[in-house]
Amino acid sequence: MLQALHELSVEVRELDLGTEVQQVAWPLTPLQFYRDFVSRNKPCLLTGAINHWPALSLWNQTYLSHKLHDKQVTVAVTPDGRADAVCNIAMQTTDGSDHKPHFVLPLERQMPMADFLQYLQHQHASGTRQSSLRIGKQVIDAVIEGVNTTSGEGNAYPQEVMYIQQQNGNFTSHFPELANDVDSNLPWASEAFGASPDAVNLWIGNDQSVTSFHKDHYENLYAVVTGEKVFTLLPPCDAYRMHLAQYPLATCTDSPHGLHVTPSRDSQQVLWCPVEDLAGTPCSAEHQHQFPAYFNAALPKPMRVSVKAGEVLFLPSLWWHQVEQKAGKDNMVVAINYWYDMPFDCKYAYFKLVESLALAGSDANCNVGKQYEACAFNTLQTYD
Repeated sequence: MLQALHELSVEVRELDLGTEVQQVAWPLTPLQFYRDFVSRNKPCLLTGAINHWPALSLWNQTYLSHKLHDKQVTVAVTPDGRADAVCNIAMQTTDGSDHKPHFVLPLERQMPMADFLQYLQHQHASGTRQSSLRIGKQVIDAVIEGVNTTSGEGNAYPQEVMYIQQQNGNFTSHFPELANDVDSNLPWASEAFGASPDAVNLWIGNDQSVTSFHKDHYENLYAVVTGEKVFTLLPPCDAYRMHLAQYPLATCTDSPHGLHVTPSRDSQQVLWCPVEDLAGTPCSAEHQHQFPAYFNAALPKPMRVSVKAGEVLFLPSLWWHQVEQKAGKDNMVVAINYWYDMPFDCKYAYFKLVESLALAGSDANCNVGKQYEACAFNTLQTYD
């Protein structure tokens, strides 16, 4: 069964997807967009589609601070820039402290926009760069060095990484002051999908933030205004490579010693992908050995695409994606994305079949089995 899935991964790329995301210069008609990409569940990078946006020249720190100075914004706060991700955290046991992977939610903090923008500048000036909490115990120990894990201060981190990343249509509902700087929808996309966007979201952060691998039940058009986003992509048929597993829930909270990662008191579990594959950062042999299906050299490599300011990525529904950021002017990465509801049609049924086969045929994933079917659709979604 697993061999058949391997062959499928190769065949879909040979027949249609290729090995790189296709770049398409504007103009593109709604019919061309739907025929060549949407109907085929195939990503593309659009250049020139948003050249008319005033935001491309306006959205810097001075402008945003002026327009939104005292406005209260919701900011996701983490110790290492990985909100909604699998992280190893220290646990107290009868034999002493140990480390156990958890699915960690960020702290959500309210603050004035001007303070958030000032934070981005301060972090850039300080040169702070947090390492991942996820890749091995040695890294975790380095991050929490100097913290006494037996005195109630365990999992406390003095550094903070902040990111505006709500996926609740926050641009439309919370930032009307910026509405005239971008399109309220992408008319050619709305015509192709036959509907207006279900949500339009604003993302503001810097190169400290990384979004872990996940998939969304939306057709996603992701427009970068400032800086650059680096997407690592795998098609839906590669679900067997993602090493999905159930993880206990934990949450970042404030403490006198900095952020504190607190395990949930109940037994709630979250199905998630623990793999990380950063551009330009070699993965350790330990990490590759832990996730052999993803790093199998005999299988096609994931696609990697950089989305620069003024470019739009079409990310089809159900594609696995990890997102990194490269800060631009004022040490900011700013983007707008448009989510359109995906159709739950025969292609979704085919995807569910492949995903079920992947879980049944992979030793790495067989532990989630029936639990997966019960929670797959309701799995917490992460942010880009």
